[in-house]
Amino acid sequence: FHGNGFFLFGGMNAFCRFGSSGKLVPASIQSSSAANCVVPPAATNSTVEVTLSLNGGHDLMPSSSPLLYSYVQPVTLSSLAPRYIPSQGGSLVTVTGKNFLHSDSSSVVCLVGGKEAPGVVQNDTMLSFFSPSFDYDKQIVDVFVSINGGVDYTSHSLQLGILSSPKLSAVVPPFSHELGGGYVTISGSNFFSTTNLTCIFAQGDNFKSSYALFVSSERVVCQVPPYQVEAGLVQLQVSLTGNYQSMDESLDFLYYPVVTLSSISPSVGSTSGGTKITVAGTGFQAEHQTYVCVFGRLEANFTATMAKFVSQNKLYCHSPPSMDDEHVPFSVRTLFGDLIFDVGSGDDHNLLYTYKESILIVSMSPLSGPLSGG
Repeated sequence: FHGNGFFLFGGMNAFCRFGSSGKLVPASIQSSSAANCVVPPAATNSTVEVTLSLNGGHDLMPSSSPLLYSYVQPVTLSSLAPRYIPSQGGSLVTVTGKNFLHSDSSSVVCLVGGKEAPGVVQNDTMLSFFSPSFDYDKQIVDVFVSINGGVDYTSHSLQLGILSSPKLSAVVPPFSHELGGGYVTISGSNFFSTTNLTCIFAQGDNFKSSYALFVSSERVVCQVPPYQVEAGLVQLQVSLTGNYQSMDESLDFLYYPVVTLSSISPSVGSTSGGTKITVAGTGFQAEHQTYVCVFGRLEANFTATMAKFVSQNKLYCHSPPSMDDEHVPFSVRTLFGDLIFDVGSGDDHNLLYTYKESILIVSMSPLSGPLSGG
């Protein structure tokens, strides 16, 4: 209770009454403007008027409006997600249970490892909170919920794991065409096999995500999601919770336009190789990319030669030698280290390069003629 004049009778004979016919409950006068009392139990859900007396219940202190107290069913907790969060804090945690709607929006408090965090009720069976930060990791903490401002907490708790935030050192390859679909390997430390382990590709407030495959505490693998972004550069993160947080450690990752091929000229050359081929298409980039021309299928026997960038629509490369006369699929790929990656060209135009046995000239006839030619 908050008011004034609580020391009027010395505060030694103060009582509270819950309901017009309720029993008197001893009150404790804290100061001339504050008093408290312990709420007695009730048999059913109900809302009762609460009154305060300073003289053993003979007179009731007036109030500007009726003071109403609601008895509600106790909150029960069943689960939370994610079950593990990084120690840096700021992770969105969702709690499921029952009887959350009996609270008002400002009175929900979650006690997480002894630290209070404001809760937001979504519906009668779900609420959420943002985790506080912790100066320790690799520990399990208890989560309690209060719907009356932290006065009463649930009698039982849910357990939440506190882990170190992932540290990232490298991603291979550090790029993908905008269609995605390929896989990247991320190296670092503090990776943990959670059900929400996720790779997040973010540019500003926009992001795409994909589930991460846990390999070890120092390595995860993710499939690259499709993503069309301005300028192509995004920040790659590994999240233990599946939630995007801008402050998480990240690596640069490049999305580039899909390469499309329209033609190669010439499309026929000698089995001895060395034919200069002009590749026409779209999406070629001078920066961040090293292209190779691939003769044959990557999943079968193939050979590749380095390509020279000419423009966004043109490359040059030279054909490698071949043992036989044959038709082989032609494609353009990108090179990173010793690995060859798809740039989205594939065999979508069914471009073929044909090898023919080298021509050998053995004679010429006649060996002379008039100045007029012909």
